[in-house]
Amino acid sequence: MNLFDELKRNLANETLCAVATIVSGNQNVGAKILVYADGATRGDLGDAALNARVSRDAQELMRAEMSEN
Repeated sequence: MNLFDELKRNLANETLCAVATIVSGNQNVGAKILVYADGATRGDLGDAALNARVSRDAQELMRAEMSEN
């Protein structure tokens, strides 16, 4: 199952999750990661430290039940 199919399933099941996408930069533009409230992830942004930071930030936002633009 690809990331978008998994996201679609999560939305249908009302499973809390977040998607982060690299939209600009020198590399990995378009890379995506799906983050669950428990910290589980699917996908890769191409940098382990970035994956960890995005996961941590997404979990914090989900705990606060808000989204960041």
